[in-house]
Amino acid sequence: DWGGIYLNGTSDNDGIGEFDFCVISFGGNTSGMAVSNVCFFQSNSGHFINSGSEYSYSTGLSAADCPVDISNSGFANNDDFAAFLDSVTIKSYPGNSAFDNGVNAFGISGTVTENMTWTDTSSVITSLVGTVTVNDDIVCTIPAGTIIKSYDDGQFSVKGTLDVNGTEVNPVIFTSMQDDDWGGDTNNDSTATSPEPGDWGGIYLNGTSDNDGIGEFIHCIIRYAGNSSGDANANISFNQSNSASFEYSICEYSAMHGLKALDSPLYIDNSDFDNNEDEEHIIAINFQR
Repeated sequence: DWGGIYLNGTSDNDGIGEFDFCVISFGGNTSGMAVSNVCFFQSNSGHFINSGSEYSYSTGLSAADCPVDISNSGFANNDDFAAFLDSVTIKSYPGNSAFDNGVNAFGISGTVTENMTWTDTSSVITSLVGTVTVNDDIVCTIPAGTIIKSYDDGQFSVKGTLDVNGTEVNPVIFTSMQDDDWGGDTNNDSTATSPEPGDWGGIYLNGTSDNDGIGEFIHCIIRYAGNSSGDANANISFNQSNSASFEYSICEYSAMHGLKALDSPLYIDNSDFDNNEDEEHIIAINFQR
């Protein structure tokens, strides 16, 4: 019914929006600049806290090229994503909920620039809509029970450390947006789509140059990655990593290798590799002596 709220930080503008205990409804028409209920664009800063965004004609909240704090807020009945965060400075987004949106997820791409713990919020799935980069010397921790689903352009590129801490009861899941087995029907298309090998890029641990490229995975399930546009060429790939481990985990349905490692001190223990499509290698490992 109306255009929405557009926070314009381009040029020398501030474009700051600070929303506390606010409800925004029925915005996001195509004639407005926001094309969502509220849009942060290259804003100097912003937050959306203890608030609600609902019944947008498009996305509930969008942000591009800026840092935005989102916490303890609800996103419901928006026609597209609950929130779409493109090329942002990635933060933890605790305490949010998403119901009856076109896509019940926070779509995310951007960069992790400070040590952080990925938000474990069962009612909001995180969806990778592009590359998520973890900078060198930065630790990104993924706690037990977290589910991360990805589109075809989604991948992790880890120059620092990705520390994945699942448990036997609550593993960490990395999978396709089309996979309804974990987290339910996130894209709300019933049985119209189903997951296939190569649905997303995978996890690339890049230890080249002076990067750490560390990946530590315990009680983790990685599925349906390994597409040709991703850097990993596998569900998970270690390249000259300072440290690498894959324990009590499952790697399956890759379009290429299940796990790949080059010149990395890799430890694999009590893990399963099933239904990966490379005909010669379930695991491809090359150590330089």
